[in-house]
Amino acid sequence: MFVSRPHYERALPAGLEHPAARQWRIVELALNAPWFLLSLEVVDDEEPALGVLQTLCIASDQDLLSLLSGVDPARVRGVVCMLPAWLSSTGQWCSRDVREVWQCASDTGRWILLVDKAGQHFDLGMRSENTVPATRELVLRLRSGATPSSACLAAGISSSRGYASSISTKALFNASSEARDERAGATDMLSIPEAARLVAVRVATLRSWIRDGRVIALELPHKASRLPRWQFEPAMWDAIPDIAKALGTTHGWDILGFLETPCGMLDGVTPREAMERGRLQRVLDAAWAASF
Repeated sequence: MFVSRPHYERALPAGLEHPAARQWRIVELALNAPWFLLSLEVVDDEEPALGVLQTLCIASDQDLLSLLSGVDPARVRGVVCMLPAWLSSTGQWCSRDVREVWQCASDTGRWILLVDKAGQHFDLGMRSENTVPATRELVLRLRSGATPSSACLAAGISSSRGYASSISTKALFNASSEARDERAGATDMLSIPEAARLVAVRVATLRSWIRDGRVIALELPHKASRLPRWQFEPAMWDAIPDIAKALGTTHGWDILGFLETPCGMLDGVTPREAMERGRLQRVLDAAWAASF
């Protein structure tokens, strides 16, 4: 079981909280016992080709069995068993990727038997050594390749969807001056005077908006800046300051990288597309999550 305390609760900015949920920065284990991470794919009914990975922390083997009994096995993308020191060969907490979950039973009770990715069987040390199962039922068998490869995870790229996270996009922008030049030179970009004329304000006013994060401005060499024209559209204009606040930055490249990168929390579309579809609250949630 996981427990927490009032001073570990995270207070969300106004407008970002979910009415039925509370968030915690730190939790602790009530028992020094095995627990699980279960990764499930959540699919948008309107766009089945798009999905996002949901990961659950599960306190016990019985909770795992109960949850798996109501889940389509095709949605399961990974199971990890976290083993305490007394069950680990290292003398420290360790993890084992699980390929199969079996439910066993005998006259003395029920327990689960696990098979890891190497084909090795192990249990959770909760039964007598000489207990032999009278029955054994397969609960879950992960299909080959169900979990993303470590190489894709390290690069911040979804192996099933083929898109980069906002963090990897930010690194790309920082590492490649050519990528910056190409994006800043696109046809949807404006200079500061052009943008000032578009919104009918003085150049000095526009520059103050840039400093405050009111507009997105991409900084270029020699103090030049380019501004995406689309941010002045009604669906975007009022939301830009809230996006900057949620991200915790007024840096134009960071904001643009977030808005133009497909996002798992938004079912694989970019935050900009989601805003155009009227899903601002979900974009703000994603921006707040991306700020960490």
